[in-house]
Amino acid sequence: VFLSLTGDEANPTPSSPPSIGDGVASSAGDNATVRGPAIVSDIQDRITTIEGVFDPDINLRLVRWAGALDLALNRPAPPVGANRGSSIRLLFGYGPDTFPDVFPMVAPARLADTRTPAAHNDPLNRLVETGLAGLLVWTALWLSLAILLIGYLWRNRGVGGVGQVVAVAVGAALVVWFVTGLTGIPKSGDSVLFWLIAGLAVATPRVFGGGPDEDEDDAGVGQLRARSKPGAMRFGAVLAIAFLAVGAAGFTWNGTVQLIQADASAAAAVNAIASDVTVARRLADIDHAISLAPDVPRYHMIRSELYGQIAVAPETLDPAAALREAAESAARALALNPLDRDLNFRAAYIDWELAGTGDIDAAFRTYSIYERLALLTPQHPEVGPRLVAVGEALGLRP
Repeated sequence: VFLSLTGDEANPTPSSPPSIGDGVASSAGDNATVRGPAIVSDIQDRITTIEGVFDPDINLRLVRWAGALDLALNRPAPPVGANRGSSIRLLFGYGPDTFPDVFPMVAPARLADTRTPAAHNDPLNRLVETGLAGLLVWTALWLSLAILLIGYLWRNRGVGGVGQVVAVAVGAALVVWFVTGLTGIPKSGDSVLFWLIAGLAVATPRVFGGGPDEDEDDAGVGQLRARSKPGAMRFGAVLAIAFLAVGAAGFTWNGTVQLIQADASAAAAVNAIASDVTVARRLADIDHAISLAPDVPRYHMIRSELYGQIAVAPETLDPAAALREAAESAARALALNPLDRDLNFRAAYIDWELAGTGDIDAAFRTYSIYERLALLTPQHPEVGPRLVAVGEALGLRP
């Protein structure tokens, strides 16, 4: 836990157009440096700075927690997208997985070039993304699991047996999970493991006996008996659960398979950079990925980057046409997630390149994007100067 308290994730935003191998990076920091894999020295720094755990100048998690509280309490309105009002944001948050998109609104200048995927604190993350309602549901879930296990152990104190051992083990796993969530970042793959552990917690009293629906027998010798359920009712419950499980699997199967296939095609387009695969083949791969999953912004951004490479290639006969394709793909990516800072930087970069070919509309789009970025990430050191520079070039005053 201590090692996780003092860590940081650096994701600098380069000023040049990002390479496809870097994913969807932005085009924003001229002096950004990439942190090398100095794992040994990094661990030494963490261990030798125990006095800095509660120092925000050293431990940037404290800065992120303060920003998350600012978002949760003040609920600033995002510059684009659906704006349902401060009271709605207070109750229901900004929406699932929106923390990296809304945090730049309150991020200090020192974190302006760093992508913050989460608050590094699960309760704060829930409060920002799902509001008070989501936090209450999250709290109720943890309280119900704690009450269930503690109640089971209390009712069976002195009885002994495998059930108590399982309950203690499952409870310890949940405690570790909860503590880790106070300083860590939730991963989508972790949810499966969490619900398996939660399912074990719920099943333990049923499997080993001594649950809340059981009482002591009349003899009072401490033996437990279960209230029998009608066979038809049990069969119906099992059948209903099986029907729901099969239905959910069937409902999500097609979409899940398509996403896997789309990721494979996109990965082929990205990984082909280091090989002799032609740009046309890479375009075919990414177009296939988009046809399978058209609502994934990163696929459109990869396509934009490919056409950006085509535009600067010496053999390209019409660079302007390639830049227009790149700009259209960037615009589609931005339409899918207009709050993504990196997508905004990329769209601004490619539109400004297109403006250099004489496309005045692209120049005004660049200015509009930087106006949005000035609201989305006001502390970023590059946004203000670029907004002024583009505005002066167009005869506009920001």
